[in-house]
Amino acid sequence: MDFDTRINRIENVIQQLSSAESLNSVCPAPVSSSDWNNSKAREAAEDLFTTLDTFLADYSDKHAALLAKLQSLKLAIVFEKMASYNIHRVALLALPEEKHAQYMNHTEMDPSVKRMLTGGGYV
Repeated sequence: MDFDTRINRIENVIQQLSSAESLNSVCPAPVSSSDWNNSKAREAAEDLFTTLDTFLADYSDKHAALLAKLQSLKLAIVFEKMASYNIHRVALLALPEEKHAQYMNHTEMDPSVKRMLTGGGYV
């Protein structure tokens, strides 16, 4: 898979994760205060909501960490692509112009890097 395809796929995942609706904790409608204060369920409900809030906070943290990791992965691929481009560009600059086409035809390189070199006037 070429660099551009990998970058596009990561960008799509980032876009989908970034546009996902957020999760919010919602409490049910309150019961009368006298029933609630005397209820054994109150303590259980408070514990449940505390647990749910913790789960939602953990989810939010993991979601943010995943987005950050995907961004750094995308950046690493972009750097790798640019490094490959620079290696081939320097190699082409060292060759006489009449050997550029031969270099491009016989050197193994990523198709997106080849498009960049071709578009940059090196061939």
